[in-house]
Amino acid sequence: MKHIFYIKWKENSLVLNECNAQNLIENLSEENIELAYGESVTDQDLDLIKTELKIDIENAVNRWINDSRFFVHLLMSTGVFLVSYYFLSYVVRDPIPLVDEIVLSLLMAGLSWYRLKNQQYKTDKVIHKKIEMEQYLSDIPYVKNDFIVQVELYLEKLSSMGIEEQKSLFDSGAVPVFFTSSKKDLIKLLRLLEKFGSKNPFSKEKRLPPEINELKKQMRSFLKYHSSMV
Repeated sequence: MKHIFYIKWKENSLVLNECNAQNLIENLSEENIELAYGESVTDQDLDLIKTELKIDIENAVNRWINDSRFFVHLLMSTGVFLVSYYFLSYVVRDPIPLVDEIVLSLLMAGLSWYRLKNQQYKTDKVIHKKIEMEQYLSDIPYVKNDFIVQVELYLEKLSSMGIEEQKSLFDSGAVPVFFTSSKKDLIKLLRLLEKFGSKNPFSKEKRLPPEINELKKQMRSFLKYHSSMV
């Protein structure tokens, strides 16, 4: 079972999807996804979650159609390159042979690839696939998760602490109970937070709050220490 974690604390929230663009469609179709939330989830939270997941669906369907039509587009772009090269070589005479023909032909092939790729996103096949996936999305079960509840409470605690207090806590080596009681979920959460942070490192909307970065640092330290223990 794949999970989507919804974490909410104070004025912040995160939607962390364990599925990626390669396997989201498959897991939705097989009803192999559930959403794990913490203390509560409101109608406003549900709207936010659905918006985030619809973006994931759009990316996944675009990836799916790109993969399925890759060779067709490759052949068509190659054809454009050959026709352009032939036309520029034998019809248009110029003082510098080969170089400009190859450059211009590559440019024409690249433009045709770009145009074909964008046109396919508007086809009936893609639109119907997105609608189908969004229907599966509406059937995802929502399950309260004790691990997420503990994560939310700890993030609230961290967010109320100053930098010196956080540093003192980290230096003391003290860790919350869920670090030791839910190690498998801890590893999964750290992996998802790392992936989330690397998606758009320069985007303000995707920038992680300070308490998340502190939590990541503590998790890395804890897992590194325990993985080295015999």
